[in-house]
Amino acid sequence: MTADTAVSASRSWFIATLTLHGTANILNRIFDLRKGLDREPTPVGGAILRGLTPPERAFRDAAALLFAAIGRFA
Repeated sequence: MTADTAVSASRSWFIATLTLHGTANILNRIFDLRKGLDREPTPVGGAILRGLTPPERAFRDAAALLFAAIGRFA
C-alpha cells in the first residue's frame, strides 16, 4: 500500500465515521422525542422539536446517511 492509498483509505474511514455518528445523533433525537424525553429545543438539535423537520423526514435522511456510509465499504 502506498502512502497516497493509505491517506485516501484513512479519509474514507473518517468520513464514514462522521456519517455514522451523525446518523446516530439524528436517530437519538427522533426516539427521544417519541418517548417524551426531549422537551426543549437546543441551538444545535432543535429542528425536529421546532417543527422545522418532521420526524419522518429526519428518519428517512438518517437511513439514507446510514446506507451511504455502509455502501461506501460494501
